[in-house]
Amino acid sequence: MWTRAAGALLLAGTLASCSIFEEHNCQAVALVPGVTFDLTDVVDPAAGGTVRICAHDRCEDWDVATQDVRTPFITINGLKVGQSATVSAHITDATGATTFDGSGTADLRQYQPGGYVCQKGLYLATVRADVDGTLTTVE
Repeated sequence: MWTRAAGALLLAGTLASCSIFEEHNCQAVALVPGVTFDLTDVVDPAAGGTVRICAHDRCEDWDVATQDVRTPFITINGLKVGQSATVSAHITDATGATTFDGSGTADLRQYQPGGYVCQKGLYLATVRADVDGTLTTVE
């Protein structure tokens, strides 16, 4: 009786292309979906000021003097692979003068470092700010 049950479980696992004895290395389980902004070319930490980044319908403000804002990350939920998110960044120096004001589109990609079993809904994008005022998806 037990031999048949064990054989049935093993057969079911084999047919599903996944062994019931297989271990999954899910190292990136703490990652969250969102957009990373590469602002390295447009932010001058020595000049101080603020950075306002927006992705989809969410915005965050960062103080250049107290945080490393060259590559900030903003969390966005509810988007799927193949979708895109409208992104924008507004940067001012310590005097309040605008030094960058740009927008663009972030093309989200599904990220599964440990395979589908580990991360089913993790969609990420990176956008780079160019001095011409555009934000473009980094492949």
